[in-house]
Amino acid sequence: MATIPAAVSVDLERSFETYLEILPSIAGGGRGVFAKQDIRAGTLLFTEHPAITVPDDRGEAESLHGAMTRQVIQSEHRVKLLASMAVLHPTALKSLPQAQLTLAREQHAHELKSLADKQTLEPRLNEEEVLLVYLKMQMNAFYSGLYLNMAMINHACRPNCIKFSPKSISTGVERQGADCAAVAYSEARAVDDISAGEEITWSYLHPPEQSHLSRQRLFQEQHYCDLGPSPFPEEMEAIPPNGSSEKEAVVWIMDLERSLDDMDARLAAGALSSTEALEEAQQMKARALERLSEGHIVLCRINHALIQARIDGPAREKRSALPSDSLMWARPPPPISTLALIGLQEREQASRALHRVLAEMAEPDPALAVALLKACLSVREAQQKYMGAEHCDVATVMNDMQEAIVFLLTRAPQLLHESFPQYDTVAKAARAENEYRKKFLYIRGLYGGATARTGSSGESTVAVVDADARQQVSAVGEECRKSQTDTNGDSSDMWALFD
Repeated sequence: MATIPAAVSVDLERSFETYLEILPSIAGGGRGVFAKQDIRAGTLLFTEHPAITVPDDRGEAESLHGAMTRQVIQSEHRVKLLASMAVLHPTALKSLPQAQLTLAREQHAHELKSLADKQTLEPRLNEEEVLLVYLKMQMNAFYSGLYLNMAMINHACRPNCIKFSPKSISTGVERQGADCAAVAYSEARAVDDISAGEEITWSYLHPPEQSHLSRQRLFQEQHYCDLGPSPFPEEMEAIPPNGSSEKEAVVWIMDLERSLDDMDARLAAGALSSTEALEEAQQMKARALERLSEGHIVLCRINHALIQARIDGPAREKRSALPSDSLMWARPPPPISTLALIGLQEREQASRALHRVLAEMAEPDPALAVALLKACLSVREAQQKYMGAEHCDVATVMNDMQEAIVFLLTRAPQLLHESFPQYDTVAKAARAENEYRKKFLYIRGLYGGATARTGSSGESTVAVVDADARQQVSAVGEECRKSQTDTNGDSSDMWALFD
């Protein structure tokens, strides 16, 4: 059954009010969450339990939003739950434009009638009241549940914050669905430096690397309103017609992205192996390069798919929960192959798994590492245009690049030099590997206050980085800054994080 929000234990609690406040905003039903003070990237803003989760008895034909609505209206805590949800958008049906409301009624008519008819508590809610609860779920719930404070954070395609999936307080294991109730909490963390007075935002859309056309369509379907202009550079969104009409170009990009969605869905369902995903992603990249520039946002998504198919394939079966949480869309949740990640220590282990897999092959294939490194370099170049320099995803790519260089220097140095002019000597390659590793460690240190670690008892606990670790991280950053002046032109891009 639904649970009443419980306080996180004292050693884990980070209150919403520590850094944040709710103020009027032009989005999100007229309110948003704003920073009360300057906030550094990696800062844990607050933690929160889900107030409501997807019930265990959800039927096969029952939608996620419908199941959570049923969870509320049939709960013994219904009065308290409805009262706590009163501030969530929409606060009343009349607050929605009539066209949006009409569309919502048409879309959910059958499910709303079923929910209203199956009520067991008195007084019964009428269909309009059930619709209001349903829309609150549709516009605010995550796959792991409904979070009353987190629901107040508005969307941005280029956000400054990220929501990490629930972790069990006792075990540190990531959880989803009904497993989240009462025993788990989620984290809201800054992924960029945030100034006092700036609105806190995160992306409702996963993966974030989608064309503006796709983002617009998804947002319209979920929230019945316009997404607004893209914050990304024009070259990341442009779709060259290549002799066709603009309409045909739109159809082409939407078809390509539907193919990516289908591949993701089959991966999530276990109907596609990592090898098959790798082949499909390579085919889609070749198809995309016929029209799109290497820095296009959709090509960045394809490169992510290539990286993850290579890295996560051997360990995919061992990973059972989404590293980061996404707003609950009508379609299935994204697979684990997306690069929105929590636990950079775990991500480091996944990357090192690639090194071990390649090293243990009877006939190691250096071409695999070359392709991985090329994809990583392409993703990193694109990341500089659409996310902050200290975003946790930047660290994962840095780590992948470092691991690929280590393998190639060990197994096929000549191929590395021939394939990458910037690494055409051992010294240049070693210097690059060292700096990528430093950047990874530096960013991991920023997010290190919530990484799962194994204590003396053998249990995985959530630990705060101690003073010695913070000093070490600071020393790494300072060393990088000082050595910037000693770096020649061939690796100037390596210092982008510390500019």
